Amino acid sequence: MPRKRRGHILEASRNHLVLMGGKTYVPGTSGFVLTDLWLLPLEATRRGAKKFSWTRGQDFPGMPRWGATGTVMTSPDSDEYLALFGGRHLNKGAGFHSTAAGAYTYFNELWLYSFKTNTWSKPEIAGPLPPARDHHGTTALNGKLYVFGGRCSEERAATSVFNDLWSFSMATMTWTLHNADGAAPTARFMPGMAGTKVNEKDVIAVFAGESFPGHTSKTTQNDVWFYEATGPDTGAWTQSSSTDCSAKAVAPELFHKGEEEELAEEGSNIGTTQVAGIAGLLTLFVAGIFGPRRRSTRDAALLDNADIEHPYIAVQ
Repeated sequence: MPRKRRGHILEASRNHLVLMGGKTYVPGTSGFVLTDLWLLPLEATRRGAKKFSWTRGQDFPGMPRWGATGTVMTSPDSDEYLALFGGRHLNKGAGFHSTAAGAYTYFNELWLYSFKTNTWSKPEIAGPLPPARDHHGTTALNGKLYVFGGRCSEERAATSVFNDLWSFSMATMTWTLHNADGAAPTARFMPGMAGTKVNEKDVIAVFAGESFPGHTSKTTQNDVWFYEATGPDTGAWTQSSSTDCSAKAVAPELFHKGEEEELAEEGSNIGTTQVAGIAGLLTLFVAGIFGPRRRSTRDAALLDNADIEHPYIAVQ
């Protein structure tokens, strides 16, 4: 059974759910990056199906990493793979979210997990490669892996984020940088990304994300863009909706009469409830911090075999 975790990869192949990586937590320590891979037959999700259990696949053999993406792809010979791209590794001795040079190693590696053989491989790739990054967006469309955006530094600077679009072809084992004419999404990390159709044409959809410089509360977006290819490495972006995080945009039900005074009234009522709720949460939070903590036997055994000063390890 997989350990508890967050920030992991979850994808579906023709026959399985595949779970890989993420972070887990051991009381009394910082988080640990996981490199395990698990498979659950899709038959287990069907009503009336007999009970199935998780099966552990081959662990990821590369350096542990956080912020990578995993996307199921189909090769020209119809075999399925989980394509793992990017991510970052916190180097030993560096603090979390450190902006010091060399604190993190960012990756532009592409790894392929074969569902058929239960093995990982890092293919030889000719030609240019995308810059290393983490917390980018990926999706598969027409046999290609598309990568957009991402982050290459903890510095909250405009140069720390990307707005480039790359695709990887399993047929040629090469990367292609797509040059778009006209306007394009602003550079960002943690965008949502999907392959879809608009007006019967295959497009890449990008939604939201966070830009630099600035604080999360001010630089998070909710715009929608579509990219349509016009050639092997050319295309055009179309903005479907612009970023608007105003209360009137995200909570239109408060303005159903067109009177902005309603928002103030609603806000006043909501605020009273929130104050009471926050007080209760603070009580629980303080109790959680200063209350007694116990470490399970399993956690203790895990820590005995782990490098506690180095949180980016493979936890079994």
